[in-house]
Amino acid sequence: RRLTRAQYRATVTDVLGVDTSDLSLPADGRAGPFVSNADAPLSGLHIDQYFGAGEAIAAGVDLASVSPCAPDGSDACASAFIDELGAELFRRTVPAPDRERLLEVHRVAMAAGDPEAAMRRVLHAMLCSPYFIYHVELGVPDDAGAGLRLDGQEIAARLSYALWNTVPDDELRAAAAAGELEDADAVVAQAERMLEDPRARARIGEFHVQWLGLDDITYLDKDTERFPFWSDPAVRELMRREVVDLTSFIVLDVDGTLATLFTAPFSFLRGDLFRIYGVAEPPGHDPSLPIALDPAQRAGILTMPAVLAVHAHRDVTSPVHRGLMIVENVLCASTPPPPPNVDTTPPAVDPEVPRSRRELFELHEQDPSCATCHRLIDPAGLVFEHYDAVGAWRDYDYDFDTEIDTRVELVGDGDVVGPVESVPELAGKLAVSRDAGSCVARQWLRFMLGREDVDDDAATLEQVLADATTGPNDDVVIRELILQIVASDAFRRRPSTP
Repeated sequence: RRLTRAQYRATVTDVLGVDTSDLSLPADGRAGPFVSNADAPLSGLHIDQYFGAGEAIAAGVDLASVSPCAPDGSDACASAFIDELGAELFRRTVPAPDRERLLEVHRVAMAAGDPEAAMRRVLHAMLCSPYFIYHVELGVPDDAGAGLRLDGQEIAARLSYALWNTVPDDELRAAAAAGELEDADAVVAQAERMLEDPRARARIGEFHVQWLGLDDITYLDKDTERFPFWSDPAVRELMRREVVDLTSFIVLDVDGTLATLFTAPFSFLRGDLFRIYGVAEPPGHDPSLPIALDPAQRAGILTMPAVLAVHAHRDVTSPVHRGLMIVENVLCASTPPPPPNVDTTPPAVDPEVPRSRRELFELHEQDPSCATCHRLIDPAGLVFEHYDAVGAWRDYDYDFDTEIDTRVELVGDGDVVGPVESVPELAGKLAVSRDAGSCVARQWLRFMLGREDVDDDAATLEQVLADATTGPNDDVVIRELILQIVASDAFRRRPSTP
């Protein structure tokens, strides 16, 4: 797997102290809803981008702050530089052949007689190395299980990028060097420590941002005549921040259950979010404290404005987009693509024939080429009709001036079926759904491994979910789900063939 752009930037900043926000890097691929380069090809253009980025970083780094010695042109100083900085950038001890090649780069560069320039040339070479650009996991043969066991440095790197999205810290590297990470309990202990770090809080928030398809909310376009406040980019940032604040708070500071994620009648509001929620901002409000919301209107992650705005059109709601989010992202059910050449334009509004949006979308069921999928998707989206295209509550449809009816009948082969009248009621069904719990476990495994799940992961997923389920209500505890994943063979081993 190649580093994602976020991982590349964080690694360079944490190890070298260089801001890379202006550098052009290859676009990321996906594993399910998550950013991942497990299957992303590397083109000639990508190589040029990495070369140019490495050159700019090497030119801009403060050598005095990252080098263990003042560049003097000697092999001794270059060796120390390669060993110390290479261990951090490569997330492993620099292999002897690569160490010698980097020393040769230094020797050749020294022909120009500039020790500092020669050291920067070595750094540029390291930044172009596969050991930096890729998550290199060679593994070690043993008889303990299928595939290859990851060594301590490989586990440290996998753990650090899974929970922090950057390089291991000194304590994690020391644990790897001492051989402690070969034990599953020690890996879990390190993960518990790492979850106390603010970087884990950001990472948990990022899981939910990607899981719910909110990555691009900063650039989301809306009709500013209908929603004038949308012209302020800060609104989108506040929406994204709310997702991170709420989800990390529930996972790390409350009970951490999937049920609370789906049903919590509170959130973290700032600025224009109070307007969208229709809640008055308390005098002297501390934004680090949650605000109680109307439980008849708001329930956990599904009624956050970010979720509702992204899964809508620029001016009106989209029952299809919102329904797909529930069916595919929350329940992991598959839906085939629309038939070739099908018209996916939302049904037109005929001013001479007043109809609700619900009645227009019910036309899907009259078309045999649409009915099979839309009978699953549309009800799961129509139940969200009380929320407009930016997530504000409404009782009447803007375009039809008709009272909104969100009573639906959910159908399908899973356990989230039957009559539902509101999103809070849907959230209650999801909170106790085995299908939703299984899907969330699957999504966390994808996120932490940085790849799609495969058939061989089925047993791991079943065990992880069972071990993370507790209490009389069989609650899935997200924090425990994370810890069970890092303890699993799927996390600590890799297949013997790529």
